[in-house]
Amino acid sequence: MRYYTSLLSIVAITFLLIGCAPPEEEPDLTANQKIEQINDWLPDIKMELAMEGEYACCLSEGCNECLLAHGSCPCYNNLTEGKPVCGECYAGWQLGRGIDNDFTKEDVKLDTDHHHEH
Repeated sequence: MRYYTSLLSIVAITFLLIGCAPPEEEPDLTANQKIEQINDWLPDIKMELAMEGEYACCLSEGCNECLLAHGSCPCYNNLTEGKPVCGECYAGWQLGRGIDNDFTKEDVKLDTDHHHEH
């Protein structure tokens, strides 16, 4: 009995020393739940990248194309410099979702190569 008490004490002390409890199993998420979770994260990721100067989109809701393909978005800067924007931004402008009233949908050029200058 003394052996088991000592063993339990060692296990308890070990968990206290490493500062964690046994890991909880995360529930399996369906594909749709994973997509929903990602969509919940996107606005925060865009904001964080914008604060770092890496995300400057020309759409009111911000595009996902540049974010997911390159981890950044230069489309607003491209627009103001007369350069093409990504396909999602181009389509957004055609639907009236642009953020700068100094430009019209006719001013927006489509980047058919969709590459970012780094």
